[in-house]
Amino acid sequence: MTNTRSIPVGIDLTGLGSVPGDAAWTAVTAADGAECGANIVRIRSLDLRDAQATREQVRADAVVEGRDPDGVTVLVDVEVVVAPDARRARREFAALGASLRPAADATLRYVGTPSGLGGLIDDIVAAGVADGVTVLPLPADGVVDRVLDETLAWLGDRGARVRVDAVESVRAAARTLARGAALAS
Repeated sequence: MTNTRSIPVGIDLTGLGSVPGDAAWTAVTAADGAECGANIVRIRSLDLRDAQATREQVRADAVVEGRDPDGVTVLVDVEVVVAPDARRARREFAALGASLRPAADATLRYVGTPSGLGGLIDDIVAAGVADGVTVLPLPADGVVDRVLDETLAWLGDRGARVRVDAVESVRAAARTLARGAALAS
């Protein structure tokens, strides 16, 4: 029997195009209350130290408001480009160039392999930087499928409870967005 643990992961496809409101953010792992979107606070941070300080502030605010801080799930946004190897991921990221937001609006970014992203997510949770992660795939070929197929499998092998129904919903939404983008170009 595999040990299961809470590693809240959501995927937000809004960076790939216009997404209907209910499909913009989807919890792809089951995590104590997070699968329904209850009491989730998403944060954007330029670095891990800032993310941890923001998480601590959110939890302190919950206490001031008379709420249980353990009832709040803080997810840090991470923009990602993943590829079979890190060199290819860096090339794909560089090719995005001008289509990326300016640095002043940046959040954490990961450019590397799907298993490396899994390790980063696991480390963020284990170190208390945030309770989980919202993955924001950048518009490079194959990123969504690699996150869904490889990163989530990596996390599942380490006890995360992957929601297959949610994964397929995200995959369908991403394909619809890709078809729309192809028609528009």
